[in-house]
Amino acid sequence: MVERRSGGNWAITDPAPFLDQMRLIKDDGDWKMGLKKAIDISVAAHLEAIKSVEPGMYNHEIQAGILNVCSEKTGRRGMAIIVSSGPVITARFYTTT
Repeated sequence: MVERRSGGNWAITDPAPFLDQMRLIKDDGDWKMGLKKAIDISVAAHLEAIKSVEPGMYNHEIQAGILNVCSEKTGRRGMAIIVSSGPVITARFYTTT
């Protein structure tokens, strides 16, 4: 596929095969960049969410708790997250329209 911008042509290669391999295998560089710390923060955020859930809560309240844990531990907002509930929870995110 070729994309035209500013009068030039650039070959665009689908990065999916390369990225798929990167997701499967972690090397020393990934661990040195802080993958373990990221995993630990994610676990802490999810455990906090599990402990805080109560009947009648809204999804955004749970999401706020997760983001709060991320920001407390890193000084940054953290990951993009989806908090949802209901009988067809995954259908909304894992189907094409």
